[in-house]
This record gives sequence, C-alpha cells and structure tokens, in this order.
Amino acid sequence: MTDRPAIGLAHWLLRHAEGPVTHLKLQKLCFYGYGAALAFGFESELGGPIRFRAWQHGPVSPEVWRAYRGSGSAPLPEPDRWPAYSETTRSHLADVVSVYGRLSPWQLRQQSHLERPWREAFDPDAPRAGAVIAADTIRAHFVEKYVADTTVPEYLGRGSSFVLDGLPVARFENLHALANALRNA
Repeated sequence: MTDRPAIGLAHWLLRHAEGPVTHLKLQKLCFYGYGAALAFGFESELGGPIRFRAWQHGPVSPEVWRAYRGSGSAPLPEPDRWPAYSETTRSHLADVVSVYGRLSPWQLRQQSHLERPWREAFDPDAPRAGAVIAADTIRAHFVEKYVADTTVPEYLGRGSSFVLDGLPVARFENLHALANALRNA
C-alpha cells in the first residue's frame, strides 16, 4: 500500500473510525495506535518506526501533519486504500478506535497531554519546537497502559459509570478487555 508507515496507519484509522475524523483527532488516534503497535509488538507490520513530536496540541506525526495540514478542522475523507494488516494487528487497532475514537478531537488532545511520553518531551518554553518523543518512552508507557491493569481514559470516563469522582472504579485486564466493555456498555 505504502512504504510510509505513518500514512498507512493514518489511512487504516481513517477507514475504520466511526463518524467524522478531523486532522487533530487523526493525529491522536495515530499516537494511540502506534502506542499499541509498540506495546503489543506489531510495529514491524506497520512498516517500521513512526516518529512523533511533542507539539503544543499533543503528539504529532510530522508525516501525517504534512499530508493533512491543509484540512483545518474539517472532517477528513475516507482514503481509497489502506494497509491489509494481519488479523491480530487489526484487532489491536480496532480496540484503539473503540476506546479512543469515542473522544472528540479536543478531548483527545487533552487526554494526550496526560500521557507521560508527551509530558516528558514537551517544552512549554518552546511550544513550537516539537522535541522528538522517543519510541522507547512510548513503548514503556503503552505497555504499562494497555497490557495490564488498564483503566478508562480520563477524558472518556467523565460522567460514566467507569469513574467515580474522577477516579477509575473499573480496571480491565488489558486494552482488549476495556474495548469490549465499552462496546457492550
């Protein structure tokens, strides 16, 4: 499909997300999707590493930014083509879409600001510099977040039965268990 892993991932997410997806939302879905790739070990199936930078509005793939920068806040069109990932990869990415796709673009932006990889790389004194977010930092964070003792994202849990007074009341075995609970809620 493409020798550009970031664009392939973006196309897959655009194709499989429900409802309209803006550039801001796509950037964050790519970040969470890539986090799953690193946590569950399918980065190579994406075609290789994807670089993210810590920009003012959260993690950004410069390659995806270049491809969609002219779209503003308009919904992006569904791509004509997307990668044919394995069933396992599709399952993990579908879980990401099921959980994080429920958030609005601005909620995703806010949620990404709570994530350790962005917080550690972002420099508030140089908000437009966009330091590279290390893949090892992304991997370690999402192994912790997705692989065991998973909770509902803070911005999704607001007002839901999964959270009480801002604290998670439900914990899940992993990202897949959380996604299934949300699909059945």
